[in-house]
Amino acid sequence: MCLTGRTGDGTLFWAYALTGRSTASQARILVESSNGDVEVRDARGGVAPDALRHYVALARRADWLVVGNGDHVVPLCDSLARGVSIGDASAVPTFEPDPPIYTPRIWLAVRTGSDVTSLGWVRRAADGHGHRGIVAVEEFEPGFGVLLTTYDGSATEVRTSAVPTEISVAAWDIGALEQELWGALPADLRIARLVTSLRETRLLTGT
Repeated sequence: MCLTGRTGDGTLFWAYALTGRSTASQARILVESSNGDVEVRDARGGVAPDALRHYVALARRADWLVVGNGDHVVPLCDSLARGVSIGDASAVPTFEPDPPIYTPRIWLAVRTGSDVTSLGWVRRAADGHGHRGIVAVEEFEPGFGVLLTTYDGSATEVRTSAVPTEISVAAWDIGALEQELWGALPADLRIARLVTSLRETRLLTGT
C-alpha cells in the first residue's frame, strides 16, 4: 500500500507498507542502499531474487521521489528525472504476471518543493487488458491522507483493488505515524513499513 498526507503537526509524508501471505513473502525486509533507494530484500540470505517479491520500493532521482510496489519504481523515477511527463512515464508499467490474482502495480510520485503528489495504478480488467489511472492530490491539510492499496478482502479471499481512498490521519508526527500505520495493517500479514518526509526516512521491519 502507498499512503500520502500530513500529520497533525503539518509534516507532509509519503509511506509504503509491505505485507505478505506466503512464507516467502513474509521473509522480507526493507534495506536502505548506498544511493538512498529503499529495497525489499529476502531476509534469509542466499535466496535468488524474485522480481515479484524483491524490488526497489523507494527511489530518488534528481528532485523526484517515487514509492511503489514493484520493479516499475526505478524506471518510473528515472523517466521523471529525465523530464518525461507523469502521464507518459506511467503508461509503461503493467500489472504483475501472477495469475490468478494479477496484482496491481501502484505508485506515488512527488517533486521536491511541490505540494502535489501524484498517485498512479494499473490493474488487470476482466478483458485481460490493463486499466490505469492517475490522480493528483494538492494542498493537504493536517490530518488528511490518501491511501492506495493493491488488495482488499482477506488473506484467503483476495480481491484486487487500486482506487485511491481519502482517510483521516490521527498521528501528530512521523514517529506516531509509524505506529498508526503498523496498527492499521492486519497482524498476520504485516511485514515492514517505511515513512519518508522532506527531512527524514524511517524504515521498520516487525514491531
